[in-house]
Amino acid sequence: MPGLAEGGELRARIEAVFPTYRDVLLSSDTVAIIWIDPRDCAAADLDARLAKVEAVLDRKVTLRAASEDFRLISAYRHPEVVTTRQLKQVFPSLTVRGNKIGENVEVLVVGAADFNAADSAEKRRKAAAIVGRPVELRLQP
Repeated sequence: MPGLAEGGELRARIEAVFPTYRDVLLSSDTVAIIWIDPRDCAAADLDARLAKVEAVLDRKVTLRAASEDFRLISAYRHPEVVTTRQLKQVFPSLTVRGNKIGENVEVLVVGAADFNAADSAEKRRKAAAIVGRPVELRLQP
């Protein structure tokens, strides 16, 4: 759906309703799933906010709690494919890239070998140079 790409108009409108949303999935032409911060699940105005995002997406929306504090970076388009390849040279166990919500930080989810490596600080500096911003490592569950 146009506007759901990173930085797209629909994502901006969803973020206006749920500032800490994690991800959006259009599962069909009539249904969508939005992962939101667990604190938002108990909000007093949750039903009103749900109605707003349903109007934005013109779909029935299911809200799900997600504890991650970052949004996934879709790495299937250029230049993200190239960046991900470069990062995998630094961190071979890299599985997920994300944008930390509310901060200009890239989150990299890596395996234990990369996370606990003696030279992980140097590798983080290399990764930060590749993406052009600070990098935070997370251990793959």
